[in-house]
Formats: sequence, structure tokens, C-alpha cells
Amino acid sequence: MKCPRCSTALDSQQLQLGTAWTCRDCQGVLLARSVLDAQAGRGSTTSLWSRAEAAAESLELDCPECRGGFRQWREPAGGDWIELDACLCCGLLWFDRGEIHKLNDSLSERRASSRASATSGGPLDPGWVGEGVLDVLASVLEALWES
Repeated sequence: MKCPRCSTALDSQQLQLGTAWTCRDCQGVLLARSVLDAQAGRGSTTSLWSRAEAAAESLELDCPECRGGFRQWREPAGGDWIELDACLCCGLLWFDRGEIHKLNDSLSERRASSRASATSGGPLDPGWVGEGVLDVLASVLEALWES
């Protein structure tokens, strides 16, 4: 399979929950929905894929599996945004270089903020996603970088 960003052959990495593919040149990561579903349960990833279904088709990236266009949309990550790309046909999710780090940084900030609020008796941060999709993505991506 080739990288949707730079056409370099992707390296597959076997994770406990399935396979992830990484690009050694542009450092992007490709994950299958099945990996996310295995980590979180299918119901937990439904909102993510609903947003993908509502998104416009990308003119930039094609799915390396079926060659159809990825759907592209933005998700908040800390004070910034990440642009997610997904193939509805194949159930693949693409992360460009740096998006994983923004996601992990955002989750670390949210966790710290929620812990601080909880220990001070204040209200929990309403932006905190708990065990939601962003947590699932982060845990899968952490497993990827540890392997």
C-alpha cells in the first residue's frame, strides 16, 4: 500500500488490536476503523464516522486501498485544529505528520485541567471527552509509537 500523501510504500506495524501503517518519509499514519472499534467498541466511534460521512470529499488525497477520495473534516485539538481524512468505503483514517502530536498534547492538557478542577472542587472542563473517541485515538497511537 502506498502513502496517500507522498506515494511512498507504507510500512505495516502489527498492534495488539490490528494493523497500522506508517510512512517513513512524511511520517503519516493510517489506521483502520476496526482498530479503533476494537479499542473503544463500535458505538464509541460512531460519532467520528458520522462526521466523516457529513464531510466533503478531499481533492488532495485518495485512499491507498480503493483509490476513492478521502472525506476531510476538522476536529479541535487544544488551541488548534487537526484535519482528519477518512475513507468511508475502506474504513481507513489518515493522520498527517504532527496531527498525532497535536492530538496527544490536547488530551494531556484536558486531562491535567480536569484533574486540577476535580481536586479543587471546581466543575469539570466541559470540553473534556473522558473515554471518548479522542482518548481512543490517543491510546491506539501511543501503542503504535511504543512498538
